[in-house]
Amino acid sequence: MFQIIITSLLTPKTPSTIDMNIMKILISSTDRLSTLATSLQSKNELGELAFVPSGLHLVVNNYNPIQVTFGTYSSPIQVKASDNSAFSTNMQIEFLSNYMKFIKSPTILYLGNTEGSFQVGV
Repeated sequence: MFQIIITSLLTPKTPSTIDMNIMKILISSTDRLSTLATSLQSKNELGELAFVPSGLHLVVNNYNPIQVTFGTYSSPIQVKASDNSAFSTNMQIEFLSNYMKFIKSPTILYLGNTEGSFQVGV
């Protein structure tokens, strides 16, 4: 049996800024063996990027681990906002794995809906 844990990504807990001239972004190939693009220090036109704290995030499977038996698919796995509100924009989530298959990848969370779902198979 496989156990998959998907955690949420929160914004910073306190207001903060990042100097865009020292932040480096790297884009690599899917196998992570080669670099496709990278930002360069002191080449960004935007001076700072500001973050405002927010507890709002996406919740996957009500924070519970996803358990899948080899050779099967999971039950539908729920994705919703942490405050149970409707989505304020369309979102597309793409799942990538060499060893698992996903039903509904990409999964699209539509503006106005309160939840979406996907399934994972191993």
